[in-house]
Amino acid sequence: ASIAQSYLIEGKTQKAFDVARASSDRSRHDAPEAAWVGGLAAWKMNNYEEAATFFSVAANSKRASVWLKSGSAFWAARSFGKMGDVQEANHYMEIAAKHPRTFYGLIAMRSLDRDYDFNWDKPELKHKHKKSLEGSANVQDAIALSKTGNIPEALTKLGKSGWLDNGYKQRQLLAYILDKEIPALSLHLGRMTKSDKGDFYDVALYPEAPWGPDKGYEVDSALVNALIRQESRFNPRAKNASGASGLMQLMPSTASYMAKGIDVALTHPQTNISVGQKYVRHLMMDSNINNDLFYMAVAYNAGPGNLARWKKQYKDIDDPLLFIESIPSSETRAFVERVMVNYWIYRIREGKDNPSLDAVAFDQDEEYTDISAPENVLQFASN
Repeated sequence: ASIAQSYLIEGKTQKAFDVARASSDRSRHDAPEAAWVGGLAAWKMNNYEEAATFFSVAANSKRASVWLKSGSAFWAARSFGKMGDVQEANHYMEIAAKHPRTFYGLIAMRSLDRDYDFNWDKPELKHKHKKSLEGSANVQDAIALSKTGNIPEALTKLGKSGWLDNGYKQRQLLAYILDKEIPALSLHLGRMTKSDKGDFYDVALYPEAPWGPDKGYEVDSALVNALIRQESRFNPRAKNASGASGLMQLMPSTASYMAKGIDVALTHPQTNISVGQKYVRHLMMDSNINNDLFYMAVAYNAGPGNLARWKKQYKDIDDPLLFIESIPSSETRAFVERVMVNYWIYRIREGKDNPSLDAVAFDQDEEYTDISAPENVLQFASN
């Protein structure tokens, strides 16, 4: 699959198709990644019948991740749609829609005009358990550790507390952490805690930052939360090997430029968000981005220079989804898709419309806007 992917990125579409087909023929459902690349290559060659075959193989593979399964199902639906096979198109769109927390899964749900079934309810915290949690040394140590950025050790403490022993205790602990507004911990707990009905708590999986920028939001808070969720998992002291720091993982050089040479404390939550949203606005006004949300996400991850180069390299691609899948960097492809689905889900949580999701779901060609702060407009163009 990696060789086929390399050929696809280099623009050697026929070679990518041939290598992917050979790999897929050998392994069939055991090689969903090869089938995925073969599907993209076939789509680029306008061979929608082959594309549908490849994508359906990946979508039906038990080895495919939910992200690859939903993406393959969505593209299979697109391919069958191009062929005029409405029944198969709907079938695969339904498969994609089973995974609404993925990029293509949420687009599929919107394409099918389904009601979202995210669970924004909080588990109810019983007073007697609140007292017990407040008296638990391990729980209180975990909270203190989370504030220093030591999330792994904080989770170890929670594991020792006894409050993860069963579903009921987990729900009580999650309710307590949500009340304490510690999003880094609630996000982790949300991945293991279900309601008594078996539903995940999306209020925990998609927490909102309890900190705000110093002078209020100048861009959509949903977009800021989407970036934070992907970049730092709401850990204010997060750092990576390249030197990026804080909630929005800003490089010191970027922060200095945005702050006009003034040193800023990037591990301070309010400061990081203030500088981060200023950088987002700066990117949105770049002539190569022109308020396009997808382009902004590409530039945020890979830099404006790489975005400019890829736009030039793929200037003939007017399909925003195909453009994303053509980006050479797998990290950037994943980043864009995760930030965008985060963004759409946060918009849903806030009860806001999702014009950008609508436009992708319904193949709208016109430009459209997502209104954020009163004087700022975020828009996304499909070409």
